[in-house]
Amino acid sequence: MGDIPQPAKRQPLSKFDFASLFLAQGGKCAVCGCKLERGKTRDEHLNALHLGGGNELTNRQLWCLDCTKPKDKSDKGRNGKVKRLNGTTSSQVSRRAERGPQIVSRGSLQSAGFRRDPKMVRGVDGKVRERNGK
Repeated sequence: MGDIPQPAKRQPLSKFDFASLFLAQGGKCAVCGCKLERGKTRDEHLNALHLGGGNELTNRQLWCLDCTKPKDKSDKGRNGKVKRLNGTTSSQVSRRAERGPQIVSRGSLQSAGFRRDPKMVRGVDGKVRERNGK
């Protein structure tokens, strides 16, 4: 299987690039059209870096902070999937598999050994009792 290409690193906008985007958008948010204010503006990539987008100006827009919040929420799931595919994060399931079966003590019976004991059965109420000759 081929290697997954690594995404480009996010490059901050220079003052000139920021001014170019600001003038091209008429000083308004690209999503809602509200007036952009100093300190409440973010530059967003149209095609995310981890999905193959680049840092060029044609892939960027200026958004107000209110418009970036829903996008940030929706991006979390996609970012996690890309990290899992790239192997940069591990899941809880794989860590559990590496450790092997766990024996959890519950009273005098142990959950791993309980299944092997033909004389005992767990009832619908969750209590362990002796099997009735079946």
